[in-house]
Amino acid sequence: MRTTLLPSLKDEYYRLPELGAVYTPDILVFRNEDADDVLEKKDRWFVDCISAAMLRNPETERDEDSGFSHYVHEKDRQLILEKMKVVLRICLAKGVKKVVLGAWGCGAYGNPVGEVAQAWRKILLPRNDTKSKKKGAVKETWAGIEEVLFAIRDAGMADAFAEAFGKGIEREEPNEDEEDEEEEADADETNKAELRSRISELKARVETTRSPQLKAGLETILAGLVSQLPPESEEEDSHDEDDQESEADN
Repeated sequence: MRTTLLPSLKDEYYRLPELGAVYTPDILVFRNEDADDVLEKKDRWFVDCISAAMLRNPETERDEDSGFSHYVHEKDRQLILEKMKVVLRICLAKGVKKVVLGAWGCGAYGNPVGEVAQAWRKILLPRNDTKSKKKGAVKETWAGIEEVLFAIRDAGMADAFAEAFGKGIEREEPNEDEEDEEEEADADETNKAELRSRISELKARVETTRSPQLKAGLETILAGLVSQLPPESEEEDSHDEDDQESEADN
């Protein structure tokens, strides 16, 4: 999909605080994901966008029993909740009724998809029996928002969101035809490629880092990214490392 969003986010105006976002109305969509040519004028449409930054490469650990990753620090878990609230507050302030979200920060940024999914559920569908820890605090509601759609092409990430929301979400199953299956496979490969690229970059940084403390931190982040690769990908990475060691020995 191609839009006019990027040109609207001028670098000099794109300095965001930790809890902040840019609301950009009337973004023109002039090319969809299936077309190489620009759409005809009658087929173009406009959307409003909110640009906000997610945590980048937070420290994560992998649960050996479940196989899922989670945040090491509670402060990161709380920070993403606040980021999500900022996005929804902007939606309410702008009178937005339908919102399209995604697996925010999952993939190359290294946020654990299970935690992100659970955070969205906690914000969007808060339990009525929970009490705020802050005295006098009022629980936020999003009554002005009528519909929330999670657009997630990666099947594994979609599964994580479906599990986190349970009956609180209606999942649209993909079509069975071969073309859709090929598109999903391409999306999976793209996500794997992004992860592999980030992992390779971090491995190079670990090798050149002299500070033991910094090196330990990078290795923790690296382990979190590796844990998000499918089992067959981890085996391939292991074989690649073995091959490199063999070549070095020779």
